[in-house]
Amino acid sequence: WEKWVENRMALSREASRNIDLFLSPSRRLMKRHIEEFGIPEERIIYLDYGFDHTRLKGRLRTNEQKFVFGYIGRHHPSKGIHHLIDAFAHLNGSPILRIWGRYEGQLSKSLARKTQEFENLSERVEWMPEYDNQNIVKDVFENCDCIVVPSIWDENSPLVIHEAQQCEVPVITAKHGGMGEYVQNDVNGYTFIHRDIESLKKA
Repeated sequence: WEKWVENRMALSREASRNIDLFLSPSRRLMKRHIEEFGIPEERIIYLDYGFDHTRLKGRLRTNEQKFVFGYIGRHHPSKGIHHLIDAFAHLNGSPILRIWGRYEGQLSKSLARKTQEFENLSERVEWMPEYDNQNIVKDVFENCDCIVVPSIWDENSPLVIHEAQQCEVPVITAKHGGMGEYVQNDVNGYTFIHRDIESLKKA
């Protein structure tokens, strides 16, 4: 395994010599490529993603009796949903957590079982279907009050954060990597200490 990684990195570095200019969607990622991968500073620039603004207009949030947190994405452990469920379970009151994403077999089943570890929690966690990205405003952002991006891995520049911000939906995420680069605490959302469930709960 180590030899495979070594070979892959060597091939990647060799291939990078044939590229005139790299574009990085986050400053964090650009810094890592310069400092850890060896790309010369003059051959890499920061350039944010582009979005179709017509697709991300017209959000109309109908108030519900309870506050609704939303999660959008995969059910993979690297995305930190297990941390989100742990933090959500210890909140005061009775908010709702809606989880949008594709059903992923045992991964999804284990998360559903986790909600059953806490009294009455499974009644407040709603498993939503996978959504069509073209309809993300109507299907997702109109049905939650904020979104949570609890990833435990080093996200580069999460599309869902960009999309939520363009719809003026606040974001709760870790002050780490590309996540913390786009969310300013108490300005356009709230940040927490990366991989810290208690900090996530407070946020």
